[in-house]
Amino acid sequence: GAAMAGGVNTAAGGEGGAGGGGFSNQASAYASVVPGGDSNEAGGMYGFAAGRRAKVAHEGTFSWADSTDADFTSTGPNQFLIRASGGVGIGTNAPATKLHVKSGDAAADYQVLTLESDSPGATALMLKNNATNGRTWQISSFTNVGPGFYGSLSFFDATAQVHRMMIS
Repeated sequence: GAAMAGGVNTAAGGEGGAGGGGFSNQASAYASVVPGGDSNEAGGMYGFAAGRRAKVAHEGTFSWADSTDADFTSTGPNQFLIRASGGVGIGTNAPATKLHVKSGDAAADYQVLTLESDSPGATALMLKNNATNGRTWQISSFTNVGPGFYGSLSFFDATAQVHRMMIS
């Protein structure tokens, strides 16, 4: 069965769906959860929706929405979605940007972020500015994509489609 612990205008309808209360929340899919908040919907199997107006429409999706009065809806299965207008802090409770990652110990944790890939070609970080005259840059670590690229680090201007700097 499904269970909702309390709240106002809340419902748990999916087999194994559950909720903790809040206001106008629905856990309508199999094994979906809405722990509380306001106007959240977990409509995808194994979905989790919390905060304000988080809408999980796809299987296996986790959605956290801040207090913004607008729907925050999943766009595909197995997503982890966060709307946090005040920023997301990892290792900090005072994020200065949309995503702020801080190491706990300067002496021991000099490596703060790792991007890892099993791609046989490259692992890349994309920096994209959508403003007028903005550019898209890609910083890549190449493996075996061809002569001149083996083991290289590349700064690629994706807007102009040209390598600006290559370190081998």
